[in-house]
Amino acid sequence: MNKRNIYLMVLVMMAPCWLSAQKKTNKRPTIAYIEQTKVFNSIQGYEESVREIDSLRTIYSLEVKESVEKLQNKLNTLLKPYQFEQTESLEIIKAKLKGNDLQLFEMYMQESDFITKATKNFELMLQTLYNQKIKPINDKVSKVIEEFAQSQNLSVIYDVESLSTVVYISKEINITNQIIQKLKNDSNK
Repeated sequence: MNKRNIYLMVLVMMAPCWLSAQKKTNKRPTIAYIEQTKVFNSIQGYEESVREIDSLRTIYSLEVKESVEKLQNKLNTLLKPYQFEQTESLEIIKAKLKGNDLQLFEMYMQESDFITKATKNFELMLQTLYNQKIKPINDKVSKVIEEFAQSQNLSVIYDVESLSTVVYISKEINITNQIIQKLKNDSNK
């Protein structure tokens, strides 16, 4: 189930609660929305950080894919004369290999381990970059939205970009520019 369907399910499930609260207080439910992309893109350095991480992820993914393909080709070439079944274990393969082929196979297994470790290290590096550059911005935006919602007595704030089907939405409840302004004001403090 994708994110949009989950949001819609929550919206449908929560609607009776809001309507019930509305009947009791004779007040309109306090709902607003933002355009989250616009909010994040208003923050200096955010887009560049996202592009940097995406670029690194793309470059490394291609390098890993190329390394895995090269290793797979070397293994296929080495093992082809032996006509192994794909279900045979490493132990059986090692037992059937002869002379230098066994040494090459061991070397290829070490290369495979190296690729696996390098992949994990790279993922850790990307996570560290995310934690240093993106997460603080996400946390700051979340805090500003929460504070704004509390100060305006808003019950719910939606990211309009995450909703898959919206029949009508009033521009009056769009608080994107107010959130951007609050972020700018908080940055100037």
